[in-house]
Amino acid sequence: MTPQEANVLIVDDNPLLRRAISTCLRKAGFSAIEQAENGATAADKLGHCPVDVIICDINMPEMDGIEFIRHLAEIDFPGGLLMVTGEEESLASTVSSMIHACRIDFLGLLLKPFDTADLLRLLAAYEPKRVKGRRGGPRQLSKEQVVAEMDSSLDLFMQPKVSLRTGAVTGIEFLARWRTDEGKWLTPASFIPTCEENGLMDQLTERVIDRAFEIAKSLGDGQDTPFFAINISAATLVDLTFPDRLQAKARKFDLSLDNFILEITEASILGDLRRNFEVLSRLRLKRITLAIDDFGTGHSTLTQLQHVPASELKLDRSYVSLALADHRSRAILESAVSLARKLGMRTVAEGVETKDIMNLTRDLGVDDLQGFLICPPISEKDYIDWRQDWTTDKKRFFAA
Repeated sequence: MTPQEANVLIVDDNPLLRRAISTCLRKAGFSAIEQAENGATAADKLGHCPVDVIICDINMPEMDGIEFIRHLAEIDFPGGLLMVTGEEESLASTVSSMIHACRIDFLGLLLKPFDTADLLRLLAAYEPKRVKGRRGGPRQLSKEQVVAEMDSSLDLFMQPKVSLRTGAVTGIEFLARWRTDEGKWLTPASFIPTCEENGLMDQLTERVIDRAFEIAKSLGDGQDTPFFAINISAATLVDLTFPDRLQAKARKFDLSLDNFILEITEASILGDLRRNFEVLSRLRLKRITLAIDDFGTGHSTLTQLQHVPASELKLDRSYVSLALADHRSRAILESAVSLARKLGMRTVAEGVETKDIMNLTRDLGVDDLQGFLICPPISEKDYIDWRQDWTTDKKRFFAA
C-alpha cells in the first residue's frame, strides 16, 4: 500500500506517541491521518472517515485495544490493523491470535519502544486482502470488467526469494495485478472475489499460467534460472485435468516443469480430499515442486505435512515478524524449521521486513527469505533492473 492511497487512523492514549507516529507518517508521504485517544473515539471516527489502516495500542482507558478489536470484528472492518504495545509478550501474543481469529488483516505487532523504520516497512508491505465497502479502499471490479479486460489488464508482478546463506536468487513468486485505465495497479482484493463468485477462477488461472510461462521463457538463463512460483486456488486443486493441461502448456513454451513451484495454502486442501490428493500426486509425477504457503495458519497443519507431497514450507509472516519480540512466536518458528528439516523440506521465511528478523531466521536455519527488506513485488521490467543491482546490493546483507 502506498502512502498516497492509505487513510491511517492512529489510536493511542499517549498524545506524544500519536504525534510522533503522525510526524513519521507525514515525512514518509502519508497525508490522510486521523487520531483517537481510545477505542471509543476511534469507533466513532470509523463511522465518519474512510480508514484503510489502524495503528492501535492495547492498553487504553474507556475502550481498550482488545475491546476495540472486538468492535472491528463486529462491524467487519475490511482494512488492516497494526498493534503497538508496551505489555508483556504473552499478552501481546494472545492479542495477535485474537486478531487472526477475528479475520482482520493483521500487519504485525511492535513492542514499545519501537523503531519507526520498522513501522514504515510494515505499512509498505501491507496489501489489502479483502474488498472494502462504503468506508473506502480498493474498488471491486465487476464481472463484466473481468471478462472483457482480463487478457489486456491482468499481469504479473514478481517478488524474489533469496538464499539466507549466499544472497543468491533462488526463486521468483508471481503475483497477479490488474492495470486500470489510469495506469494504477490493483491487488487481488479487487478482482479475486469477483472471479470466485462468478465461476471465473479457471479463466484467471489460465491467464496467470500463460503469463508466468511467457515471463519464465524470457528470463531463462541456463544454470542461473531460478524456480518460478505460482499460487494455485482451491478450485484448481479439484480439477482433474489440470496436471495434463499444465504439462501441455509447458511443452508449448518449451519449458521444463522442474523449474516451477505451485504454492498451495493449507485452507485450499479442505474440500474434496480425494480429488485434491489425486491432482497433487499427478503434479509431483510431472516433477512440479509443491510448496505449502502460509504454513501455520490453517487448522490441520500437521495433517497436510503428512499427506501433501510438498518439498517447500513457507513460514507465515504472522509468527516470523513477531519472533524477535515474542518468545512463543519464536518457539513456533524454531519448531517449524526443525520439523521441515527432518522431513527434508526447504523453508522460506515470508514477510521479512527488518535485518534483525533476517539474522534471526538465518540463525535458526531457514533456507530462504522473502520480503520487503530485499524486494517488494515489482513489474517484470523493474525486476530485470533489480536483478542487475542485486549483485552489488546483496553485499549490504550478506558477507562475501
